[in-house]
Amino acid sequence: MNAEELLRRYAAGERNFAGVDLSSVDLREAELTRISLVGANLRGVNLTGANLNCSALRKADLRNANLKGTDLSGANLIQANLQGVDLRRALMWGTGLREANLSDANLQGANLTNAWLNNAEFGITGNMESTILIGTNFEGARISYVLCENWRFKSIYNAFYWYTIMPDGSTVVGPRYG
Repeated sequence: MNAEELLRRYAAGERNFAGVDLSSVDLREAELTRISLVGANLRGVNLTGANLNCSALRKADLRNANLKGTDLSGANLIQANLQGVDLRRALMWGTGLREANLSDANLQGANLTNAWLNNAEFGITGNMESTILIGTNFEGARISYVLCENWRFKSIYNAFYWYTIMPDGSTVVGPRYG
């Protein structure tokens, strides 16, 4: 499916686009609140500045997508593949990211206040500098090779750390559970 068809059908009131192939499509600044893209192929899609507030993206493949400045507040990204995704300055208030793969994702300046990152994978994540994590739930998350400078968070529960620079500047070299 191309961008024009998706936007036309969305404007006509359709919201369920589960399983569609939108790989490498340019949807920058698109207004797509409450859209369902469950299990969709969104590899390499450009959603810069788009509004995906309260959208369903469960099990979507977003590898190497550009979501810089995208509003994902209240979105369901449970079990989504966000490997290599650019999420700089993304708004992710209350976003569900349980069991999501965020390896190599750039979360610099993203706002993950009250997000759910239970059992999420952060292996070799590029950058989480200045990321806001107030009230974020990291229960069971795997956080390895992550730069955590300037994090503002409430608490991290039962997370697994490996080669991680923590908010206080300390480095966790070996496995540690927090």
